[in-house]
Amino acid sequence: MAVDDAHERVRERSLGALVILGDTGASSLFLGRLSGDASPAVRRAAAEGLGLLKITVPPNRLTEALLMDSNPLVRAECARAIGRAAHVQAGPALMVALIQDPSPEVRALCAEALAGLKTEWGTEALKQAAQDEDPIVRLYILRGLVEFSPSAAGPLFREVWDTTSDPELRIEAFRGLLRSGEGSKWSESGLSDSDERIRFLSLREWLSRLKPDPRNPYTRDNGSILRIEQFLADPSRGIRELAKGFLENLGFTVRQSGFVYILQK
Repeated sequence: MAVDDAHERVRERSLGALVILGDTGASSLFLGRLSGDASPAVRRAAAEGLGLLKITVPPNRLTEALLMDSNPLVRAECARAIGRAAHVQAGPALMVALIQDPSPEVRALCAEALAGLKTEWGTEALKQAAQDEDPIVRLYILRGLVEFSPSAAGPLFREVWDTTSDPELRIEAFRGLLRSGEGSKWSESGLSDSDERIRFLSLREWLSRLKPDPRNPYTRDNGSILRIEQFLADPSRGIRELAKGFLENLGFTVRQSGFVYILQK
């Protein structure tokens, strides 16, 4: 049915059924539909099946479709499949598509796949592509660098942090800065940021650096305790709960007062 049925929807669904059945022995079928089916929906389903099943296939079969298929959804699925299978040999094709493909979705998924390969040259390619005109592509590039190469991308994170007003790019750049080797500096500066997500990340990082000593417990008038107390009234509930839980773990009593918390004297 995946090969011969006249209706493209049936062929597409048949490939999906093979994925659900976990049929890893159908590599030639998936490759044949990827390269030879007239329907973009079927070709996309074939690429998706290869990725989900992580079927061992010659990487060039995926890279050919990544670079040459006329449909961006097929090319995007090929990039995802390469990433899922961790085809390091396909890295050069990912780099080409990351720079040249006209579809932002394809470029974004190439960035995701390239980051997942965890190679030094992949990291450099992502850094070079970080000026992409599309914010979604830049977001995927930053996410990949945050997860796999935060130390190597420290200057890039700082540049994005200093120049962008896009809230999603700011948060990813900040996550990278926290992991870049200067986490203590950035956790301190982010505590007063207007974005509650950055304040939350900052506070969590800042709290992780406090090392309670059972032999010398914190007192109510300790500078760190007074600072944490300020966050009991933060507009963000998540930040209030984070501060409350930390103080209670230290043995302090925190009570609720309206929408905020109060540290008992």
